[in-house]
Amino acid sequence: MWWKQNPLRCIQTNLRVVDANIDPKRLVDRALSLGANVLMINAGGIAAFYPTHLDCPLRAPGQQQDLLGEVLRYAKPQGLRMIARFDFSKTDKCFWEAHRDWFYLDRTGHPIAYHGLFHTCPSRLYQSQSALAILQEVLQSYPVDGVFFNMFDYQTRDYSGLVHGECYCEQCVQGFLEQFGRPYPGSLHELDAFKNTRATQLLRDVRRLVKGHSEEIAISTYHEDEVDIVRKESNTEMGRTPWLCSTSDNVQSLEDSWPDKIVSNVSINALAIRHRFAAVSPHETAIRLYQSLGSGSGLDFCIVGPFDGYPDSRYRSIVSQIFHWHRDHQALYGHLTSLARIALIQPRSGALDEYQGFFRVLKEEHVLFDVMAADAPQLERLGGYRLIIAPSLDRIRPCLGQAIEHALSGGSRLFMTGTPPLSNPSVAAFWSECLGIQIANSVDADAAFYALPQPTSVFQRLLAHDCLVPDNPVAPMSLSEDGFFLLPVAKADVFGPPERASAPQVTAQMGAAILSHGMGRAAYVPWQPARLYLTSGSRDYHAMIMDLLDHLIDEPHPVRTDAPSALELFFHRLSPKRYLLRLRNPSGFNGTTYEPPMRLTAFTVTLNLSGRVESVTNLTSDCPAPFVADNLTFSLPITTLKDNAVYVIKTV
Repeated sequence: MWWKQNPLRCIQTNLRVVDANIDPKRLVDRALSLGANVLMINAGGIAAFYPTHLDCPLRAPGQQQDLLGEVLRYAKPQGLRMIARFDFSKTDKCFWEAHRDWFYLDRTGHPIAYHGLFHTCPSRLYQSQSALAILQEVLQSYPVDGVFFNMFDYQTRDYSGLVHGECYCEQCVQGFLEQFGRPYPGSLHELDAFKNTRATQLLRDVRRLVKGHSEEIAISTYHEDEVDIVRKESNTEMGRTPWLCSTSDNVQSLEDSWPDKIVSNVSINALAIRHRFAAVSPHETAIRLYQSLGSGSGLDFCIVGPFDGYPDSRYRSIVSQIFHWHRDHQALYGHLTSLARIALIQPRSGALDEYQGFFRVLKEEHVLFDVMAADAPQLERLGGYRLIIAPSLDRIRPCLGQAIEHALSGGSRLFMTGTPPLSNPSVAAFWSECLGIQIANSVDADAAFYALPQPTSVFQRLLAHDCLVPDNPVAPMSLSEDGFFLLPVAKADVFGPPERASAPQVTAQMGAAILSHGMGRAAYVPWQPARLYLTSGSRDYHAMIMDLLDHLIDEPHPVRTDAPSALELFFHRLSPKRYLLRLRNPSGFNGTTYEPPMRLTAFTVTLNLSGRVESVTNLTSDCPAPFVADNLTFSLPITTLKDNAVYVIKTV
């Protein structure tokens, strides 16, 4: 299959109905000039960009050409593959009266109507029948290389951000009752399971139809089941805190959790969903695209409308530069092997602050790690990691709990944080039954808590520090298995006016525990130190996390460097005797603004390799790189790093 090694350099042009008569040859030529090998353009759904013979969708008003067919006519001879984009989440208001059985209905029986578009429901006839008819028409008439479905799944929010609540159409209510035997919408987890079941069934029908035409047609959307290319995206929104590692996070969480899939993470070139023609900084685009390559994926970039007339052209230079780099070095990508010994579990619900805090700490420490989604298949692969990090999970499914317990019994380490949510006893039950930790349900919410970094034999980075501040009142805990406590807790009973504030007194409570389970060991912190690092930036939490991590893993990291924390490092195996090292400098990001990176100078990267180093090639400058090798240890001195460097290391 053409997509299997993830060679994608995809340009997505989200065309508007006013673009239906653009010059198709110029569109293709502009995509090729940027270095794309895949072009995604609109086909059908909200509007048809081809002469449809169906009652729906409506053809783009005033369209005088078969845009889909014309683009294909110019693209195919030049080796440019084309993915047809569909959006079945909404349709025109003209269908509302005649097809009430297509649409979302709220509790009061009203649809979501937004500027003439009405939301459809995945449980109803439009998405299960009419959408397939549209797809069939395109597949029969056009030799597309792939199909992509935008806004797939149940959409309860409109484009202004207003949440309308769950759909209460007859099919949703009755379907849920049949699946769970209880009134709709049930618990949050039951509702998610119902939606996922329906989405998977829709995709199964899509797959049967698409693959019936050709196995060489790729299926893509924002879902893992029944697709070939899982789409994710890095985007911005006014008022949202920027997440520097967005692309690395998106790519790793898919590739490490679903190894039989490939991911295409699209960089959205818009400042906000309502400001689609205000572009993001080209330096942010560069970080996204380089992170995608560094994590082992292809490239994906999106603008609204055609290239001509887009009001901000700053994207062109950086997109062209990185796309052409990938074109020239494509053989290196798409089949990278991870060398990580640490797995970070990604929660699939709840707050992600603690997870992102751990992600940031590991990146800044240049520690190699994989990301495993909490609902990933084949969770038994966790047993192959030296350390598993479980950040403040709000739910532990039986298969995840069993996989962690099996890994612990076999000798893996576990680092868990967070207080069990009272709304979901599965987490507390796991801690109690697997680890032998009992957590009290009540805490002193009026006290100020301090965690003392003791014993000093563990907290080496905090020798000069007197205390840490937990994010919430620390819940009392007890151990029923072999283990010991850390971080004694001090408490100040009054923290009102300074005239009445009481000094903290050491209590019998503890802020962390280390315990044994089978051949493994586990550390548990009943609060969220990584979230505090993410939100406050205090290095105390960073140091505490790394001290506990080093105490648990008790073996050298495969990568060591004295580079600044701003450096993002990617290291993979290409083959038994070849490695790929990528260094990316995102230091121009100051927390909110993306600017040109500051030059990094005079640092060394040291690697543990299985073999003596024969040669090192700096692909950025296309010349050999000096190195120092001693047995299985390899050191690469870096004189200066402006923005990006790529090295191929060969061993014997």
